[in-house]
Amino acid sequence: MDIAALNSERTQCLAAIVERYNLMSFSEQLQGKSASIQARIGFVGEFSSGKSTLINAVLGEALLPSRSAPTTANVIQIEADADILDTEYCVVNGDGVSEKIDGSRFADLACGSSEGFLRMRLRPRGLLQPEIQLIDSPGINALVSGHAEVTLAQLSLLDGLVVCLHCEMGTVPANILEFLARDEIQGIAHKLLFVLTAADQKSPASVLRVAENMENALLRVFPAMPSRPRIVVTRALSVLAGENGGIAKFITAFNALFVARIDLLREERRKSQLDRCAGLIGAALRAFQKSLSYTDNEFEEALDDGQAQLDKLSEEKSDQKRRLEEWFQMFRAEMQRTALRFAPVLAHAEADQLEPVFTQLQLALEDVALAHVGRYAPAADIQCKPLPIALKTALMSSLQAHAKYVEHGVTAATMLAVTVATAGTGSGAVVAAEAGTAGAAQSASAAAAKGIAKGAAKVALKKAGEVASESLFKQVFLQLATTMKAINPLEMAGGVVRNIWNGNEAKAALPQLGARLAEAYHDDLVRHLDASCFQPLEAQLLAVQSGIAEARKSRSASLDAFARQRDQVRNDLRIVDEIATQA
Repeated sequence: MDIAALNSERTQCLAAIVERYNLMSFSEQLQGKSASIQARIGFVGEFSSGKSTLINAVLGEALLPSRSAPTTANVIQIEADADILDTEYCVVNGDGVSEKIDGSRFADLACGSSEGFLRMRLRPRGLLQPEIQLIDSPGINALVSGHAEVTLAQLSLLDGLVVCLHCEMGTVPANILEFLARDEIQGIAHKLLFVLTAADQKSPASVLRVAENMENALLRVFPAMPSRPRIVVTRALSVLAGENGGIAKFITAFNALFVARIDLLREERRKSQLDRCAGLIGAALRAFQKSLSYTDNEFEEALDDGQAQLDKLSEEKSDQKRRLEEWFQMFRAEMQRTALRFAPVLAHAEADQLEPVFTQLQLALEDVALAHVGRYAPAADIQCKPLPIALKTALMSSLQAHAKYVEHGVTAATMLAVTVATAGTGSGAVVAAEAGTAGAAQSASAAAAKGIAKGAAKVALKKAGEVASESLFKQVFLQLATTMKAINPLEMAGGVVRNIWNGNEAKAALPQLGARLAEAYHDDLVRHLDASCFQPLEAQLLAVQSGIAEARKSRSASLDAFARQRDQVRNDLRIVDEIATQA
């Protein structure tokens, strides 16, 4: 890949990184185009080595001050501008702010020292074209402190060097050899043009010997040069005096080394700019990388808050459930006790009294239910519940059946007792024949006779003797049965049995009936609490759980984003470092 394509690729990579991290201060540096770059050719050498004089000869007039003592103290930038009419002079301060000045002040500042540099802008002429800048610098061995440092600081900004060697020296001065041995100069040996100045002050033979000596000295400094260093002889003073040809060879060499290779020099300059820019971007990325951190503080706070809410709501829900269960146990027990209080009433109630008793039972249970529900949930709109039909019907049927069973039993026992009594008067056979089987009657009368009170028998016999009709025995039997029933102890025993039987049945069934009715009220209350309490609690619980899940999801996404950003920074740093260090 040629250097132009490489620069384009680097520019795109760096521009993407600058945009990604909003490093907009580098945008302007990356927007520059290679075609707009001016090749900067510096003139270096010892003080009074003819640098300024050579530039004046190139420009065709003595625009720069020059003399035998150290003269140029500031870097002077000379550039061409086809849009101006007269030569312009400027001083550029350390902040890059340019100020126009006149020629006399320019000359004073050129010989003095100031922060920043000087700029001369004039119309194109000779070697000076818009794509070329000529840079005059203070002498490397200047006696004035700081002049050499100013020149050395300019090296990284130059695209080529014209090294001026004064003919009077006879060879390359040690200061220049030391300067040329620097690593940064060795790296641009192919962009060095060596010039022997003031040759018009020596004979041609002397000039050739000096040039040869200098070439030998340079060869020792640049042993890896593919060819012997060549020195171009110039006679700048003669040119300024009006003679022609004093710098012709220099112009030819300058054009061949710099002008003809202007595109390459621009791209190399562009590469240097991109290298420096990449280094600065890399420093910014490293600072950003150090600032990258991920903490779970926000997530932990959200999680703690959510968990606290979740615990509180769960506890509230459990408390409500527990309170409801405790209330229901107490309520059911009270309903059972209330229902059980009606057991004695139902035990002694006749069949036609059962329905009113059950009505009273329902009203009593309603009072208990409404009181308990009202205390637990005053806002609950709970309707009164009827007694469970199946349980009520079953209990009522049982009570009615018990009454019938007892009545039938008492009647049968009474008939048997009368039979036994009449058998004792001597007419038992007749009565037995009319009543049924004689053997059964005899057996029954023998067993029952022992259990009948003597007083009752006497009353019955006396009553029977008074009756006179065509069927004496039959009339006596009937009268005796009626009398015995009126004073029948079996009737009394039957009532006791029925009461006990019904009482036991009621005691067994009423708590179940009260419990079942309590469950019906409980179910209605639960439906009310579901709508007014439990469902809102569940909704809040779900919302908190959803919030916790969302926080975990957000944390996971943040971690992923952080990992991606960290990896992106590492990758971008690798790219930037490759650009900054690529040869």
